[in-house]
Amino acid sequence: MVFRNVVRNFFIATSALVVAVGVAACGSDSDQAEPTAGPGVSTSAQSSTEQTTTVNTPPPPAVAAPAPELLQDSLAKLVDPSIPAADKVPLIVDGPVHVQGLETMAAGLQNYGRVTFAVNEVVVQGTSAIAMVDVTSPHGTVPIHMTWDNVDGAWKLNHDSTCNLRALGRAPC
Repeated sequence: MVFRNVVRNFFIATSALVVAVGVAACGSDSDQAEPTAGPGVSTSAQSSTEQTTTVNTPPPPAVAAPAPELLQDSLAKLVDPSIPAADKVPLIVDGPVHVQGLETMAAGLQNYGRVTFAVNEVVVQGTSAIAMVDVTSPHGTVPIHMTWDNVDGAWKLNHDSTCNLRALGRAPC
């Protein structure tokens, strides 16, 4: 029941965030006032001496999508109570910040029962990999989105996804 409440609250928070971002992104440039010029100067005409320079910057290098098994393995290690929290630090963005929370999570999961993960639908956006993850616990299976960031060639669970994972063991961020 606790797991379902955590997941339900996660979905509610995620949905609210998506709506807020969507509303903010719907703004229009037409809402902005047209700049004004002094008497006798037109703002609609551009001086013939002005030139527009376009700088072509190359796109960032493409990052290959990580194998679902790699991401799944990182999640399994993060919830494994037999692995010390200090050994989990390299699996998380800003890992040292999460050491205490990982210890709390491990303690909370010891009597919880087995938690497993099935990573599906990995999509790379820039240097982030977003995947649909089926989280299975004694209470059932719930699909959630998780994000990993490529940091110096290693895929690390990002802060928000780490906080969601920690919630399984009642270890808030």
